[in-house]
Amino acid sequence: MNTPQRMRPLVNSLFSLLLLGLLLSVATPITAAQSTTGQARIAFVTADYDTREMTLSLVDPVSGAVTVLLHDGNFYQPVFSPDGRSLAFVGENPRSRSQNIYIVSTDGTDLHPLIPIDGSTRYWPNGRVAWSADSTQIFYGVTDRSRRPTGFFRANVDGSDPERIEFEGMNGRYLSMNIAATTDGSRLAFLAEDENFNTQLFIANADGTNPQPITAALLDNQPYDTVAWSPDGLHTLLSVNPSFAPVPEPLMLADADGANAVAVINPPPNYITSGSWSPDGSQITFLATEMGGDSVPDGEVYVANADGSGLRALNIEVNVGYFGTSWGIIPDDVILPTAPASFMEAIGR
Repeated sequence: MNTPQRMRPLVNSLFSLLLLGLLLSVATPITAAQSTTGQARIAFVTADYDTREMTLSLVDPVSGAVTVLLHDGNFYQPVFSPDGRSLAFVGENPRSRSQNIYIVSTDGTDLHPLIPIDGSTRYWPNGRVAWSADSTQIFYGVTDRSRRPTGFFRANVDGSDPERIEFEGMNGRYLSMNIAATTDGSRLAFLAEDENFNTQLFIANADGTNPQPITAALLDNQPYDTVAWSPDGLHTLLSVNPSFAPVPEPLMLADADGANAVAVINPPPNYITSGSWSPDGSQITFLATEMGGDSVPDGEVYVANADGSGLRALNIEVNVGYFGTSWGIIPDDVILPTAPASFMEAIGR
């Protein structure tokens, strides 16, 4: 077909745009970013020491309004999926004390274990998980029957196709089942012993290659045990295990590899146990709790700007446990529950 002379510049421009679009679609990997629009919520766990009851709850970081998702069980380490439609957490039967990793929709429905446990189970899922960027897979730790940390796996969100992650040169020296991931899922962090048997946070590629210890200086000779990457993957939040810290230690801000750590929350309001970033990277949240003394430990959810300014407590009425927190954006089409679901009823025990 002959193109009229006056139409050729337009056709050439359209062809160039089409070609550019095709090249970009091939050259640029498509990754699902965590949404920054919707219902902002922070996941946390309450622990009522009078009634011995725990809840898995959400709080609006602006209004402080609390939504209780689950009760009638013990809960630890909640983590939002990037799409905001699910939470993964460690659930425990308060009677048998058996634990597993569970997933629940953020509307309070569809509670189920990631990997069902039965008599043939060899590895028991446990610990804080990490999600893939598109919310279709989960990185998780496992224990053996003696509850000793024995490694890490990745599986589809329905538990299918579990695949062991072999971290080069680690030789099973894992000290925790917790695992963290960058927003794009390309790097993982875990706690292990180095070659001198010192406790150390390691960062590795998601396929297990090139594990390297972080280089941040210790706080009062206490190793860092938790890490949270910023949404852009350029910074990390680091905190130490409060069970072994002699005094409350500051929350540290470091480079992506853990280097050049500086205090971002100092002085700390109490013993800091975990941290998380807002999906747009402008704010952080963390838990701080008492760890001893004559009174019952009292915990709280805190929010601050990413540079540590504007620190404020959300003033949760029920005591906040030191069991992990996560900041997510729930899509507007998800209707939050008006009453909590029973964990024990859902797991059928």
